[in-house]
Amino acid sequence: MPAPSSAHYGETVEVAELVCVACPAGNLSDRVSEVAAEDGLALADSPAADRPQARLTLKIGVAGLPAQGYRLVIAKSKGIGADVAIQARDEAGGYYGLLSMAQLIVADSGTAHLRLATVEDHPSFLRRGVILTADPLDRVRFGVTYKLNFLYKRIQPNEPGMVELIAYCRSHYVTFMSLVGYRDYLTATPRADIKAALKSQYDLGIRNFSLNFDDIWSDDPAELAASQATAFNDFYGYLRSLDPAIEVAITTGQYAGVPDKMGADARNYLTILTSKLPADVMVFWTGNGVVSARIQTAGARAYSEFVGHKIGLWDNEGTQYVDWRLPVSGLDADLSTVISTYMTNMSIDQAWTGSNGQFALLTDLMYAWRPETYDSSAARDLAEELLRSGGWGGPGPTRPTLPPASPMPLPSRS
Repeated sequence: MPAPSSAHYGETVEVAELVCVACPAGNLSDRVSEVAAEDGLALADSPAADRPQARLTLKIGVAGLPAQGYRLVIAKSKGIGADVAIQARDEAGGYYGLLSMAQLIVADSGTAHLRLATVEDHPSFLRRGVILTADPLDRVRFGVTYKLNFLYKRIQPNEPGMVELIAYCRSHYVTFMSLVGYRDYLTATPRADIKAALKSQYDLGIRNFSLNFDDIWSDDPAELAASQATAFNDFYGYLRSLDPAIEVAITTGQYAGVPDKMGADARNYLTILTSKLPADVMVFWTGNGVVSARIQTAGARAYSEFVGHKIGLWDNEGTQYVDWRLPVSGLDADLSTVISTYMTNMSIDQAWTGSNGQFALLTDLMYAWRPETYDSSAARDLAEELLRSGGWGGPGPTRPTLPPASPMPLPSRS
């Protein structure tokens, strides 16, 4: 989970230990240990033919796989246990292969079994995430189990827990984008004060920023656009002086709508502002409206072409998903052909009652991983089943029902 692009499943075999036959050193090695601990498997130092082990070979840098893509083959060993091979183009893909392997571990009366499988998979949206305010670490940890990799959040001054949150995101392949600014904050506040705030976040480890000018308008849209562009470019230059690889995105004052439905002032404002931005700046867009029940690929393409920049989708309908316990819906199946960053606004903290927030986030991640085959009714049912059972990565010994064993023969290492 989310549903892979190609998968065939077989019987289960008993495993009590996980051992790395060949695994990269560094962060991925730590993630292997983490997965073993979370699934109750002992981490063995070396392969042993006389013990029921999952013998893992993990290879990164494999050609022919998309970004974050992986191949996972779990085959029955000649003796006892299973041989697990994960191939990936990059470390994130290797980690997602590990997460998929972990989802195939089934506990039964204290004994772990691993399902044989052949899986090839990659995400459609390269960034799949959420806008959060309170309790971000717990919510991100939950989402990471289901391959969340993008967090968008405003960091409050002296907010506790940020060092731990940033470190967790970095080690789990999550991009943490800090939201800075609202209305005229970036143009009315002394720039030295803003740069000091940016530097403090940089010192915490933030390397992705969104400078926002949303929800402000003027009788002189041309002057407004020019003043915002001047401020943005100053802060962009400052951040890039700290680290040339820093990403800087923007939310403009005209973040909603499609060009042929906008008024002349709005179009003029957008043209002036976006024409002055560096070419690599991503512009956030919320769809046809501030809250968009229907978001279409044609509208996204039109907005992106008009502003002349790649765009990220800020889905404000997420507040409704959380509040009313609804699955993600109303988004075109091919949106990822235009947009690579998709995030749902789930920042309404009072709506995270019971498991409403987790439910909505699950369906968000199901859509974002594989929008081409996403079905909101099926996503609703699977999310409810995951939450009833404790879910993969959650409390409880049970797991949702896996697909039936595949009739396709699975490889077995002789």
